[in-house]
Amino acid sequence: LNPISDSLEFNQRLKGYGQLRLFYHFQPCNNVYEFSSGLNFPPKLGIQFDSSVSMSDLHFEYKKFYHLMTLLIGSDFKVNEITVTPGIQTYSSNTSIYFPTTNRTHERDYPLFPLGLNLRFNDQGLPEFPLEAFSNYYFLEEKERIIFTRYLRYQRMKSEEEKFLGFFRLLENLTSKSSTYVEPEFLEAFLKESKACILDKLKGKGTSKDIKKLISRIARLNTMKYNTSKCIEDFLKKLPDEIRTSIMVTDEDVQGIVNLRNNITHANAYTIDDRKLKKYTSFINVLLYLALLERIGIPPELGCKVVHRLDGYHHIQNHSY
Repeated sequence: LNPISDSLEFNQRLKGYGQLRLFYHFQPCNNVYEFSSGLNFPPKLGIQFDSSVSMSDLHFEYKKFYHLMTLLIGSDFKVNEITVTPGIQTYSSNTSIYFPTTNRTHERDYPLFPLGLNLRFNDQGLPEFPLEAFSNYYFLEEKERIIFTRYLRYQRMKSEEEKFLGFFRLLENLTSKSSTYVEPEFLEAFLKESKACILDKLKGKGTSKDIKKLISRIARLNTMKYNTSKCIEDFLKKLPDEIRTSIMVTDEDVQGIVNLRNNITHANAYTIDDRKLKKYTSFINVLLYLALLERIGIPPELGCKVVHRLDGYHHIQNHSY
């Protein structure tokens, strides 16, 4: 960031990672053939890492950032320039790097969730983007963050069935819930106290090793997972009434959507027209998008104010609302 030529929009600390900056880079321009002169000020996003990043890891860091931005933009987008600034211990000048783009589909004309901050004009009622979401994203474990990468992959798929299955798989992952039959701490203490008695009562009915394995499995069997229909219905119910009223899919439709997923997955015979499949895909995509935002700390109350901008939302939109 050059204090002479750049104007800072925001600076957000990324916990344990570095800091993210959005700034405008002022560039004087002129064209003697067109008798014109002026000023360009393209926006630039930059990350300053707390620790050094090797050249071999740059592509991963680029993709990690790109996949988050595709969530906010709503599709792939064009990156005009990638500049690497070396650390202060080196004397090299800035370096521009290039990564090939593959598997991209379309690019939107406008962002899905703009990085609005201190908006002077907001005739569309869009919410300000909570900057702490960046830090929450970078704080995720890789097994959680990879869901954002997979979301982009499924967005790029041309087959509506594959897209539906992919979105459903991710939503199932994000909304899954489990419970226990009895309090885990009580069961653990009970099994510990009863271990000697169980070993004595079952002596000769199996090896000591196998009986101990059985005792350890009892604790694991204490956990029960809710079925997918209930998890999705519970997520839908916690959304604001405004979004639930504005879509033409209800709690009663969820079981039919789950049945469709099961039929496609297990190669069962099923019939569905293209229009209904697109409706179901759009519905799952809306819930998935809200769940992804929630994972980085953006509550459904905010997400619902932009979700209508998703591609395909018109397939489930209640026009009488």
